[in-house]
Amino acid sequence: MNQNLLIVDDEREILSWLEELFRYEFEQELGVYTASSALEAVKLLAKVRYDVVLTDIKMPGMDGITLFRHIKDNWPRCKTVFLTGYGNFEDVYQIIQHDDVKYVLKSENDDVIIEAVRQFLIQSRMELEAEQNRKEQENRLEEARYWIRRELMNRLCIGEEIPQNLDERMKAVEVPLTCDKPVLAFLLRLEQDWKDAGEAQTRLVREAALVRILQSNMPPKLKFYVHNLENNQSLLLVQPWNGEQDWQLISVIVQGAIEYVQEQFRNLYHDTLSAVAAPEPVMLT
Repeated sequence: MNQNLLIVDDEREILSWLEELFRYEFEQELGVYTASSALEAVKLLAKVRYDVVLTDIKMPGMDGITLFRHIKDNWPRCKTVFLTGYGNFEDVYQIIQHDDVKYVLKSENDDVIIEAVRQFLIQSRMELEAEQNRKEQENRLEEARYWIRRELMNRLCIGEEIPQNLDERMKAVEVPLTCDKPVLAFLLRLEQDWKDAGEAQTRLVREAALVRILQSNMPPKLKFYVHNLENNQSLLLVQPWNGEQDWQLISVIVQGAIEYVQEQFRNLYHDTLSAVAAPEPVMLT
C-alpha cells in the first residue's frame, strides 16, 4: 500500500524545502502533498488518506494543535510530526501525552526530520499489518468454530451420543443454549434454490441476514441459535435466559419475530421464508 505525507507550513520557503526534502532525498516511494495553512490541510485531508502529517505548530488562523485534534477526531491512524522554530514547552505539554506525536525543531538537521517521519511510516505499516494478521486469525478461528459448531449440532439433531461436557463445548463454540433445559424448535425454509457458486455465496449472505434480523426482533429474555440444514432449511432453537416455562407465550413471541423476518426478506431479497413450529419444547439431549 502506498503511503502519503502531508506537509503543512505557512512559510513558503520552509514548505518548499520540506517538499524537496521528501520528494528527492527520501529513499522510499512516498506521496508528498503540501498545504500553506491548517485550513487548506483540512480540505486535503478530506480528499486523500495520509499516514503522516508534518506540520508547523504556530500558524495564523488554525494552529497546529487544533489541526492535530481535528486529525485525531477523524483519522485516528494518522500520525503527526510537529515542526517548530523554537522550544515552546506549553505546546509540548499539550501533545506529549499522545503516542502518535513527535516533536522536532526546525533547527535540527534534515536527517532528524526525515527519521521522525520514517519511524512513523514504519510504525503505521506495522500497525496495519498487525491488525490484518489479527483479523485473519480471528476469521480462521471463527471458521473453525463454525465447523465444530455445525458438527456438534448435527450430532445433537440426529441423536448421536454426546460427551458429558456438552455445555462447555457449546459455550466454547459460541452456542448460547443450555443442554439440560428444553428448547422450542422452528423449521425455517428459504424458498429460492441456489446451485452455482455465486448463488451459494448469496445463500450464505442471506443466512447471515436471517440471524441478524432475528436478533433485532427477538426480546432480550430469549436466546436462540440458528442451525443451517440442507435444502435451504434452517433449524431455529429458542430458549429463555431465566428458565421461564410459559412456552405458549414464548411460541407467540417467536412467531411474531419470524413474521418480521418474513416481511424483511420479501422486501430485501424478494424471497419467501416459511416457518413451521414444533408442537412442544424438546430437550437437546
